[in-house]
Amino acid sequence: MALAQPVWSRVDEAAHYDVIAQYAAGIYPRDAQTTIRPETLDVMRRAGVYGFVVDNTYVQPDMGFQSMPEGLSDSEHVLWIRRHGYQYSYEAFQPPLYYAVALPAWLAGNALGGPVGALYAVRIFDALLAALLAPLSLFIALRLWPANRIAALAAALVTGVLPGVALNLTSVTNDVLVAVLGGACVLVAVSGSWTWRRVILLGLVFGAALLTKTTAAGLAPALAVALLQRGRGGGLRPLLGVGAVAAALVAPWIASNLAIYGELITTREQLAMAAFPARTASLDFWSVSTLHSFVTFWTGDPFLSVPGSVPLAFLAAFIAALALAGMVRMARRPGLEVSRPVLLIVAVAAAGAALVSVTSPVLAAFNAPGRLAYVGLCAAVALVAAGLWVELPSPRLRWATIGVFTGLSLAGLALSAIPPSPLPAGAGSPAIKARVAVQAGAAFGRFYVLVESCAVDTSGDQWVEVRFQNAGPDPVEWSQTVEVRDRGMPVARSDYARSTPFPMAFAPGRSYSGWLWLGPETRLHGLAGSSLHLAGLATDGYRTIGDLDVPVSLC
Repeated sequence: MALAQPVWSRVDEAAHYDVIAQYAAGIYPRDAQTTIRPETLDVMRRAGVYGFVVDNTYVQPDMGFQSMPEGLSDSEHVLWIRRHGYQYSYEAFQPPLYYAVALPAWLAGNALGGPVGALYAVRIFDALLAALLAPLSLFIALRLWPANRIAALAAALVTGVLPGVALNLTSVTNDVLVAVLGGACVLVAVSGSWTWRRVILLGLVFGAALLTKTTAAGLAPALAVALLQRGRGGGLRPLLGVGAVAAALVAPWIASNLAIYGELITTREQLAMAAFPARTASLDFWSVSTLHSFVTFWTGDPFLSVPGSVPLAFLAAFIAALALAGMVRMARRPGLEVSRPVLLIVAVAAAGAALVSVTSPVLAAFNAPGRLAYVGLCAAVALVAAGLWVELPSPRLRWATIGVFTGLSLAGLALSAIPPSPLPAGAGSPAIKARVAVQAGAAFGRFYVLVESCAVDTSGDQWVEVRFQNAGPDPVEWSQTVEVRDRGMPVARSDYARSTPFPMAFAPGRSYSGWLWLGPETRLHGLAGSSLHLAGLATDGYRTIGDLDVPVSLC
């Protein structure tokens, strides 16, 4: 997957790559100020993908740096960031350890194959890190249930085929290192008595995890539980010892944040680059966000992007329910050879990681990504495997369940690695089979949209010929796609890659003509009240934003 998945990955890969490129250039980047490196922009141009674009749409932005206009409202700011945030090294707020550790791979790849070589070298490095997660899950499961090696092997298998591990953690991302260090923290926490050597080791590993990503803080309650277990020589002194070692590792980064940003954690800078609305207390948002976290934990991020994610998510819910019931039985049944102290630590670790993921939209209203819980992935999968073995007494049922999950995961990953079909020759200019003149238009201030004709090409796809005219004094920016609506409901969206490559910003005093590809004619034929919907038109330095509907009769 490190070699096969598209460039860029949809999970902020370009921004993580850019932080390493900044380090390679001797720059310690500042969030919301440092612009991306030429190496990052070079890969963007080659791939035709400019960072993580929300709303599942990739666009081709106009080249040239633009500074953020001042005095924008929250909604205006969000729209501007969605279109221009790729210009910034917006993951610069992250702790530095992952980027420093991945730097040698970046330098070696860049020396051998330029910026693209650096990208794949870091991906391979990340894949090797991700490969450590399966044995970590196995060893934690063995500490939980020493006599059940088969359940431990099942935990390793599930970890190895989890789409989020194979897909998300083999891109350029600090999630992979924090997942490995999180698994190592849990393994140290459930192993042996608390000697000072083990205390120092845990402090180093936990401090390194915090220095990779702050989501590692979700493991702190579980580590505290482990360090206070008297039966292993725990108590206040080991707890303070681990805290002191971890704090010593993190202190230089905290000091740099105070010196550069004036904050312990760079909240203001993150908000300045937020491509999502301000946080909300709405119950429906948090319920959907929590569901999003669960589904993407099991099926990968973005939501339902891996083929077969829907049945995989239902199967994961079934497995999780069985595992939770099995955990209750483990805690209550004295005859099982399950370690109760280890069960408590692993359960608290999994719960803490889940809480980190679910509560991640504390600054902005984005749906929580399940990969943020991967800091506790090894603990969670070990629990699931053990719980499943308790709840399903039949070996055939156990392996049938795990086998179906494995098959769906591997099939989805294989399908996601298939390269997309090449665009037909002459994209942006249809081979017209039938054409109908249309005279329809609408205006947004002094920006005019005229639909001149509708056509069906030789492949049976429908197009519209449009002319955009900006008679106003300021540029007008748009999303570079239009939505086809029927009686107000969306039914299709134009494809930028197949259409005339209109710019993002229509210059004042200019007129632009071309074609928009809308999709198969069979899907759009016979619409009763169709219109072309242009969302997020912005002018006057993003102080005037609105949508525009152009009523039109299609072919």
